[in-house]
Amino acid sequence: MLYWMSPTLISSVVLFGCALLRSAPLVAATIFTILATLRTMSEPVRLLPDAISALIQVKVSFGRITSFLVDDELKDNRMTTKQETEKSGNNIRIQDGNFAWDPESTTLTLRNVNLEVKRGQKVAVCGSVGSGKSSMLYAILGEISRTSGTVDVFGSIGYVSQTSWIQSGTIQDNILYRKPMNRTMYEKAINACALDKDIEALNTGI
Repeated sequence: MLYWMSPTLISSVVLFGCALLRSAPLVAATIFTILATLRTMSEPVRLLPDAISALIQVKVSFGRITSFLVDDELKDNRMTTKQETEKSGNNIRIQDGNFAWDPESTTLTLRNVNLEVKRGQKVAVCGSVGSGKSSMLYAILGEISRTSGTVDVFGSIGYVSQTSWIQSGTIQDNILYRKPMNRTMYEKAINACALDKDIEALNTGI
């Protein structure tokens, strides 16, 4: 509404200003000149917000590209030879590994990690929320900076990331999935998923 009313309002303010201040005679030539000038200026003024928005988006995009290009390269020193795999019998080996998401920080994300996974062996990494399970996987993949130690991955490796999915409703709804409530099994499921610490503060809807 303001956009469509602004030409009329501005024209009225300018003409009333000329009449009150007597800065110019209000004759037909003056009035038509003022209206023509305001009409000519209306299109650039209308496009000005779009131009500013585009400039802001360009600045943000360039900032993201710059931060990506100047980021430190991760050195991948992992072994991938088939001969080494058959000789050692291991697929994954980490010795005295220390890792940090920020190489410049003195705080380590993972420290003193020692792990050996042999061919055909299945390993489950368990722990509470924020204990570093995902960081350990990224350390094996070479996606986190290694400050010391060695990481050897023999042979090829495949990684399938987790995709969280919840339905609209309470925590209880997402655990039961419309099945009848069994309090014993329900509490076992919460404990098995290490959710008891996360929902202590939520006294309803569990």
